[in-house]
Amino acid sequence: MASVVAPVKRVIASRELLWNLTLRELRTKYRKSVLGWTWSMLNPLATVAIYSFVFGVLFRAEPPVGVNSGIKVFALYLLCGILPWNFFLLVTGTGMQSMLANAGLVKKVAFPREILVFANSLHGVVQFSIEMGLLSIALLIA
Repeated sequence: MASVVAPVKRVIASRELLWNLTLRELRTKYRKSVLGWTWSMLNPLATVAIYSFVFGVLFRAEPPVGVNSGIKVFALYLLCGILPWNFFLLVTGTGMQSMLANAGLVKKVAFPREILVFANSLHGVVQFSIEMGLLSIALLIA
């Protein structure tokens, strides 16, 4: 139990550093791109468009009968699964690469290394929250 609690305590003790690293991730993610944060929305929408065409048009798939969600639009049904999956991929992928991406910082500054993983995870939480907010609006409209 102590092995799980100790890293969390170190992160809580260094929460200001965690906040600054998370803000740095949020600012630099799409800084030099033309569309900025729109890219984070276009990725799942492009995936949904392809899946909707293949499964909805070619295979004529529909949301399964018996699903109590009430979702009738196949694209929104897909998006409900794609967004959490993309969140999982983002958090695990960037979390694993965070040490390598910040190698200079790790070598020069003494701080809890888990903060890098938590900062990348919080960046993913912010992005996921925006995407889920937009999905919630789309579900209310549909």
